[in-house]
Amino acid sequence: MSRDDEFLVVLHGVTEPWEPLVERLRRRMAENPEEGPPIRFSVGSSVLAPGGSPEQAVHEADEAMYRFKAGSRRGREVPAA
Repeated sequence: MSRDDEFLVVLHGVTEPWEPLVERLRRRMAENPEEGPPIRFSVGSSVLAPGGSPEQAVHEADEAMYRFKAGSRRGREVPAA
């Protein structure tokens, strides 16, 4: 049985790369396992350019996440866009 939840995280004014933030989250989740199946997650990212549409940025991040998921199922990781 599979259950998927999706979460959106908006990082405003962040100047550091997002990858270390995701790695810290992954480690914290692994340190505090709850009973049940292991927690896995896929990540997609996008940057909202000045004057850009928030909806388009969310769409781009969503598409990147699904590309990552598809690549992971084939045994390889696809970098998020």
